[in-house]
Amino acid sequence: MESVSDSLAEAIASLLPEIAVCAAEADRRRRLHEDTVDALSEAGAFALCIPNRFGGSQAEPSVFLRTVRELATSCTSAGWVTASFGIAAWQLALFPDEAQADVWGGPSDHRARLCGSLTPGGTLTSTGRGLVLRGRWKYVVGSRRSEWAIVGAVLSDQSGAPVDFVLVLVNAQDYRIEAGTDALGLRGAEMNDLVVAGASVPQHRVFGTAERAQVSSRHELLYRFPQSVLYVHALTEPIIGAAQSALRHHIESVRAAHETRTGPLSSADRDGYASISRAAGDIDTAALLLDRSIEVATTATEEHRELETGEWVRGRRDQVLAFERVVAAVELIFATAGNGAIAVDDPRQRVWRDTRTARVYTVHSAERPLEVYGQWATGLDVSAGFLAI
Repeated sequence: MESVSDSLAEAIASLLPEIAVCAAEADRRRRLHEDTVDALSEAGAFALCIPNRFGGSQAEPSVFLRTVRELATSCTSAGWVTASFGIAAWQLALFPDEAQADVWGGPSDHRARLCGSLTPGGTLTSTGRGLVLRGRWKYVVGSRRSEWAIVGAVLSDQSGAPVDFVLVLVNAQDYRIEAGTDALGLRGAEMNDLVVAGASVPQHRVFGTAERAQVSSRHELLYRFPQSVLYVHALTEPIIGAAQSALRHHIESVRAAHETRTGPLSSADRDGYASISRAAGDIDTAALLLDRSIEVATTATEEHRELETGEWVRGRRDQVLAFERVVAAVELIFATAGNGAIAVDDPRQRVWRDTRTARVYTVHSAERPLEVYGQWATGLDVSAGFLAI
């Protein structure tokens, strides 16, 4: 019997050439081509984190993350959007059953897409009329492609005092989308602002401390997997795939130039070949670091235990170092590519812009995770703060 992993890999592989053709257009238009979105939905890429009982794949975390990486080898934005939709769907699967049924309960609702922002960009206030949500969430990926959103908010009581940090499920009818920043990279990911101006929210669409306490009792591996690990890797895997794409295009360009060359190699030529080796080594190392981190987290989840402090701080160390390595690899590729790489439709410059944009995300900031790992490695107690990295 064919596994979800095998069947999905075949479906995604068949889509990659078409997605690559549309990548430059997505960059120019600041949104994925409609055919790309439809094809990814049809292939099941957006259903990887949706529960089986609602028609989703409920794939293992490694399958989800590997799919995101593979998609990004053709279009970084396609991988980024798929990662964002997957994280939002995964989060909804932790909500009460009634909330999940609101989104996925209909005959074809397993194709419903959710965008999301875990940033506490709003307030959920308890009033005499129930719960009311207000706020603005910036840079929400895929917001115009979604029927629902999950957003972070501060829950306040009737006096206005903060009570909890919660996630809130909101229907598209209750929010509006405003054009976001015309970003340098990841332009096809459609990062816009999501605004809610006083929407009533049923209690079952709120996920707070009480609901988080129930997660460890879930029997499905996917939904017991550490959120912090899944989230940071979902934002790093597309950059690994993008770097692999830049390297592939660079090698093809150098090979084509070599075939028309006459005369001996220059010192600049030799430096260029050495740069390919360095970039390839950095990208391979980054991929291996992430793969190991996911394997460790998967083993802990299978054993029904939380990650040990050392496992967590090493995983975060490896994730930020992996990101640094692929960014350095792309920088090296772009710096040694010559004039050809600056053409608007050249994939190398597009990946360079994508990686530069991804650097602004907090999960890719290296100093704090590296500091905490160093403290742990030298015997200091980091238990009070390691989860904050």
